[in-house]
Amino acid sequence: MRGGLARLCLQFGQRISKWNALIRSILSSFGVYLPSGPGASIAIDTEPLPTRQPASVVLSEILGQMAVPTGMRVFGLLFATLVCVMLSRQGLGAAQAGSASKPSTVAAGDPVSSDEAVELSPPGQAPSGEAARAFPLRAVNIAGNDHFATEDIIRVTGLEIGARVAPSEFQRAMRKLRNSGAFESLEFRYGPEGDGYQVTFTVQEVPEVYPVTFRGLGVADEQLHAMLKEKIPLYDKRVPPTGPLVNMIGNALQGFWAKQGNDSKIVGTLAPAIEDEFEMVFQPPSAIKTIAFVTFEDSGDITPLDLQRHFNQSAMGVPFSQPRLLELLHHNVRPLYEEKGRLGVTFCPCSNEPDTEMQGILVNVHVDQGPLYVFRETRFHEGVNFESSELSRRVKFHEGETANMKLVNESLAEMEKLLKAAGYLRVFGRYDREVNDAAKTVDIVLDIRRGDLYTFNELTITGLDIVGEAAVKKRWDMEPGDPFNANYPKVFLSRVQRMFDNLSKTDSKMKIDEETKKVDVELLFE
Repeated sequence: MRGGLARLCLQFGQRISKWNALIRSILSSFGVYLPSGPGASIAIDTEPLPTRQPASVVLSEILGQMAVPTGMRVFGLLFATLVCVMLSRQGLGAAQAGSASKPSTVAAGDPVSSDEAVELSPPGQAPSGEAARAFPLRAVNIAGNDHFATEDIIRVTGLEIGARVAPSEFQRAMRKLRNSGAFESLEFRYGPEGDGYQVTFTVQEVPEVYPVTFRGLGVADEQLHAMLKEKIPLYDKRVPPTGPLVNMIGNALQGFWAKQGNDSKIVGTLAPAIEDEFEMVFQPPSAIKTIAFVTFEDSGDITPLDLQRHFNQSAMGVPFSQPRLLELLHHNVRPLYEEKGRLGVTFCPCSNEPDTEMQGILVNVHVDQGPLYVFRETRFHEGVNFESSELSRRVKFHEGETANMKLVNESLAEMEKLLKAAGYLRVFGRYDREVNDAAKTVDIVLDIRRGDLYTFNELTITGLDIVGEAAVKKRWDMEPGDPFNANYPKVFLSRVQRMFDNLSKTDSKMKIDEETKKVDVELLFE
């Protein structure tokens, strides 16, 4: 409001230049400063008005100094008085409203200070403070969302288009979004939109969300999904693994469960689904059954007893579900068959029954080991940009042999060890296999990424006297600037520890500078 009056006064002052100084002085007493040149903007001071010189004093001083006709003085007094009355009615709150169009940014988690609370004016007084900054909300925008719908996010804020809002309400809306647990970071920016505000919330969603499933609740899944959507605006059948959103779902399901006459607690856990996928499972404790024991049938090259001894160490006590069982078989039993060339092994159908004695589940797994595969071609990935002949000598498998995948992993480990000894500390090896089901052959494509070369920089010895330290350093072979052999410190210590009596322990530490790619070594003798 004061900004608008200032512009009106400026236009009047430009028409009657004689009154320009008067208008400027009057407005400055209220904290409004007119531009002094082209392109300048009107400034509004938010300092409390009582600290400035009273406008009546300014008027008396300036009018007394101006040589103008009496009639003009009267007109000037009337005009100035009108301006003063209007400005006084607006007060400091209007000045703040005039500056409210300046965008504001806040990060998630920032507290709201006490001066941002909405102030209610006493009856009969003009609004002041935050109440005077309330204007209609004309637009709400959401940026950065992917999993969650824009309209659902707006619902969580509680903001309504057309309602009168003050900037502090944007802070409250952001706190609601933060408390939803669906976002890693938040910020908002607001500004003018017509006769009111527009606000934009920029969100960064939690990256990992998982499908929600229910077990043991006695109701169709879709009915539970619909109930949760009604109670939780951001519910979309997916959820982060932890946080407020998980708690809200659990509380809603707990209330539903209690209405069914149950007093047990609903538990939410992240569990394997299919292959490498996971899901968020909500269930009562009565629905959680653990694996008591697993047996095998038609196990082929490996005896059922051997499989039971190997597998039950990992499986017993694990909550039972078909996806979880298949995941355990994939990571613990499949490698045993792939060592024997049975690359197409499959598991299940599986049967299960309650174990009344152990209060768990007895599981029986049917195995189909499939046909035998042999190695055909072995080659390096086209991205391997260094001489591979030395690496090829580390390959432990050959064309026509049974496709023992354990030998492939051992070969990769040997190659990584070789390159680490040459100074490539961050080497990474992997392989792809190209399976020909018709010919029952497999091609192995080795991919070795050696990374940057690291060099030796400095040796430090701890725990020896000056004579012993000198003797050890004399036998140390690496010079500063040499490619750093990651295996050397351990091998070196095994040799030199025989030089000393009464040593209880030797060890080595490496300090790696990732910027310079240099390595310092400390040898410890105790």
